[in-house]
Amino acid sequence: MRARLFPFVVAMMLSAGAQAAFTITLDQPNLVAPLPGSDTVYYFTGTATRDVGGTESWSYTMYSAMLPNVTDPIDGAFLPTPFMDWIASGSLNYAGDIFGVTIKPTNQIGMHDFNPDTDPSPRVLYGFMDESENWHESNPLYFTVNVTEPVPEPASAAVLGLGLLPFLRRRRLKKA
Repeated sequence: MRARLFPFVVAMMLSAGAQAAFTITLDQPNLVAPLPGSDTVYYFTGTATRDVGGTESWSYTMYSAMLPNVTDPIDGAFLPTPFMDWIASGSLNYAGDIFGVTIKPTNQIGMHDFNPDTDPSPRVLYGFMDESENWHESNPLYFTVNVTEPVPEPASAAVLGLGLLPFLRRRRLKKA
């Protein structure tokens, strides 16, 4: 399931000398997802660009999205996605999955937009080491997760509808 809303831009500098730019744009920083029946990973998608190639060392810290009462954390991670392959490749442009969050059937319905260890929104802190071994921190990448009521599967709705057919048929037979 992939949702897209408005762009969110994060820029960072990679090189002390030339000040190479690296930019990540999330298509949807405010994920809305129905409560799943089993653990489900939802991806934040977007684009990433850098103005020079090369393989940099990558590190990040991701803070969980929680309900405002500091409960029910939803954890995220930069999963083995094409984005991680792009980081290592040195290519200049990328579009697709950036990172994912895992929503469990035990999570609560509501806006998970709080983390007491941050300022106070859930966020990702990350940075790169350039070829000269200079470390460059990024601006925080903020995100929220709104867990909504589950949506019935089409198959379940069809079974329920088929279960009503005998009642409708009896009703028609009584009228006739």
